[in-house]
Amino acid sequence: SNFTKNEKDKISIEHIFPQTPTRWYWRNQFRDYSKEEQFCLANSLGNLLPLSQSVNSALQNDEFEIKKNGNESRIRGYSNGCYSEMEVAEEGDWNPPSILARGLRLLKFMEDRWGFKFKEEVKLDLLGLSFMKEPREETPELSKDDMKNRDDKSVSEENAMKLSDYLKGKKKIGIDDLEEVPLIIYRRFENIFRQTFSQFGINPYIAVKCDDARTAIYWAKLEMGVALVPASCAKNYTNGRIIPINYPGWNTQLTLIWLKNSNKSPLILKLIELFSV
Repeated sequence: SNFTKNEKDKISIEHIFPQTPTRWYWRNQFRDYSKEEQFCLANSLGNLLPLSQSVNSALQNDEFEIKKNGNESRIRGYSNGCYSEMEVAEEGDWNPPSILARGLRLLKFMEDRWGFKFKEEVKLDLLGLSFMKEPREETPELSKDDMKNRDDKSVSEENAMKLSDYLKGKKKIGIDDLEEVPLIIYRRFENIFRQTFSQFGINPYIAVKCDDARTAIYWAKLEMGVALVPASCAKNYTNGRIIPINYPGWNTQLTLIWLKNSNKSPLILKLIELFSV
């Protein structure tokens, strides 16, 4: 916001179910879902909450009860916040059905607010939760004792590997390097990407598909994944980490086509001139 005096008061996005769920509560609540599915749940609309940067940093990976009501060392919780926070604080637990239900409520709010309708069959796809269409059998709860006996560092390393660490020190990456990371793709090139991955025998994890390269770059800034976008877009729209992909099959170029004998406006003539340089 242009009206905030303190950097810590700027709005950030809180993930209610943390992106790095190291605590027993979270691992137990989401035990029936794979890591890829947990990633989708963590970044689904129903799991996102706008908070000031200072509050968001304080909450981090705390269990849901502490996030709701705070504790002795931190009074501030969702129950002391804005309407959206208080609404979340009314939940007894936070789990995959909670994320789905809140996501659907927010879609309904959009429909009512702006007077349009989503098709029912695409709502789960919009939320990135198509894997929740079918019920699944519950597995036994995780043992708290087993969690306590595990090395805390190994638990943290297993869940908190940052994309920046994964790509650290690499000046170029190959197609094989993209197998282990969630991808954010520009839909325009989806067929090219899928054909290439198929040739390499890779089953990619495509976390997000965007219709605009700038949107893909934005999600990458939020560490939702690695954005695959044209180098020209990356250079113009981000000051973040840019790593070229070492694969000739993904080299592309723009081509301008016009009718030879047609009348062209000064703007079109200028555009042709720029492309001819």
